[in-house]
Amino acid sequence: MTENGVSCFFVKESLPLYMAGRLKPSRFESIQAHLKTCKTCASELRSRELAKVALEQLAHTTCSKEVLQFLKEEHTFWKDFRSKYGWAKWSSNAKWAAELALVGVALAVTVNVFPWLNLARTFKHVNLQREWENRFGKSEVGEKPVAENQPLGQETLPVYGPQLPPGGLPTPKPHPAVELAAHDKPAPPTNPVTAEEEGQNDQTPAKAQKGFVWRGSLRVDTVTPELIEKLKKQVVDLGGTKAGKVDLGWRNEKNQPYYHFIIPQSNYDKFLGIINTEGYAELKKENHPRVIKQGYMRIIMIIEEEP
Repeated sequence: MTENGVSCFFVKESLPLYMAGRLKPSRFESIQAHLKTCKTCASELRSRELAKVALEQLAHTTCSKEVLQFLKEEHTFWKDFRSKYGWAKWSSNAKWAAELALVGVALAVTVNVFPWLNLARTFKHVNLQREWENRFGKSEVGEKPVAENQPLGQETLPVYGPQLPPGGLPTPKPHPAVELAAHDKPAPPTNPVTAEEEGQNDQTPAKAQKGFVWRGSLRVDTVTPELIEKLKKQVVDLGGTKAGKVDLGWRNEKNQPYYHFIIPQSNYDKFLGIINTEGYAELKKENHPRVIKQGYMRIIMIIEEEP
């Protein structure tokens, strides 16, 4: 906006010189005439005049010696704490007691708040995995991804060690000399044994090892009757049945709940997810002398308390 031959931008830029009286008379008069007609520039001039007055008053303000001394000193939490509570006047015994109390509180918070148990479980899981890989080689099967609609706490958990193909290990080719010696001796057929026939064949030759079993333990903080019955019900709900002579949850000679059952292979991941919500499960795939029907898995598991 232009008033009296000068613009608002020019007037605002010239206000410091105008207030100091350092403009030529002709320029001073033109800016003064502009300020009489332009409310925006007049408001800007009033704001600058008020700021000048405030700065002049602040220049005559003096601080007390206490304030100046406080500003000169360096302040930290411990220094202010000692100064406020007269730390220098405390006796040596009182200082030692206060320091020990602070250390005790820090240790108590660290022990009770930090998740030591989860950290120990993680390290143990990593050490078991490394030990298995050192002995048998690294597994090529990774963890299965969790489905988007899968309930919380029922994630798919890995089994330690390399996974075997669905049909088991391939039959190794015998040495040529052995093959010729056994040419006229056909191998006897093996009949699958179901869970109902478990107690009928207790003595099976070691050469008939064609089946597999998932054997391990579930470690929990405390073994309770409610937990034993809950896991028993979960096994039944997932289509599992006992595979031995004793009931599910039977206590062995070490007074540990014992579970020997078969379960549909399609429900194995669900079972792992459920038991891992109760504690820390470790299951390993091993050879077993008996074969169960296709589509099912044999599991032998005990429940033990964390040491």
